[in-house]
Amino acid sequence: MSFPAPPGSADYIIYTLTSQKATTQYNDISQSQLPNKLDKVVKAWNELKNSADLLNPNPQLLKLGI
Repeated sequence: MSFPAPPGSADYIIYTLTSQKATTQYNDISQSQLPNKLDKVVKAWNELKNSADLLNPNPQLLKLGI
């Protein structure tokens, strides 16, 4: 399943989610237009990622005050 950027779009980031049953690609431009169920998965993944970042901060970014 793929949710491409609109024709003529500038550079964009492509995200790929893979499960045992399927692989889905979407980009940052089309993220607001994802199907509801996929949007929930993306939001849950981002919450997990953000909580992991808080538990394991990047030492180089801490030195920079980021």
